[in-house]
Amino acid sequence: MASAETSVPRLRLEIRQHVAWLTLGQLERPTVLDEALARELVEAAALIGTDREVRCVVLTGAGKAFALGADIEQIEANTVEQNLHYNRRLRDAADALAALPVPTIAALGGHAIGGGLELALACTLRIAAAGAKLGMPEARLGILPATGGVARLPRLVGTATAARLLLTGDLIDAAEAARLGVVDTVVAREALAAEAQQLAERIATAAPLSVRALVAALREDELAIDAANARTELRLADLLGSADRTEGARAFIERREPEFEGR
Repeated sequence: MASAETSVPRLRLEIRQHVAWLTLGQLERPTVLDEALARELVEAAALIGTDREVRCVVLTGAGKAFALGADIEQIEANTVEQNLHYNRRLRDAADALAALPVPTIAALGGHAIGGGLELALACTLRIAAAGAKLGMPEARLGILPATGGVARLPRLVGTATAARLLLTGDLIDAAEAARLGVVDTVVAREALAAEAQQLAERIATAAPLSVRALVAALREDELAIDAANARTELRLADLLGSADRTEGARAFIERREPEFEGR
């Protein structure tokens, strides 16, 4: 598998020597996270996880954006149970990335919004292109980030900063994200792939068993994430049945400000 390349409609997996590149979406359109892409991410992670030749993974987007989160129109059309199923599949994808035995680098060439940022947070390291916008605006849509972001963001930036970003739903630029600790490095967009490749190669030249042991040790700090995600899903179920959730989705689709009533 060390020289294999697999092309699928929503995800491309390419392994270059000891580095696996996962590219989301297509060049022509922004990447929206749907169940098919989530399933392909889980399958790709399973392949990578069994390949002892892979020593690092880079996750990036094909287009101008990294990923723009869930499909709001689909959420509006779904029942509560269908949306919970949808969310579980997206969370499976984030958890599959987080569970890989090797380091993962999210290379954010453009906007990482909602579930897109949650995927990036599931990675070990994050590099962003200058000008990229990041954030989880779910509170402005009548829902909440439920694919791991609520649990993972405070571990990166602290509870107070995470609370401000989550409660306001504000988007921040890459420079601010680096200052807060959401991303590790900011580079020019044209330098992003080279920077990610260089970092991945540096990791790949370290002792493989040591790197895997370090990844496992670092993950011990995240043992409570599964329990936190389960509680978050219960809160999501309540929100999905609310009038505010319906208003948030309709306002997004109609490109207007929502009028929430707290019910």
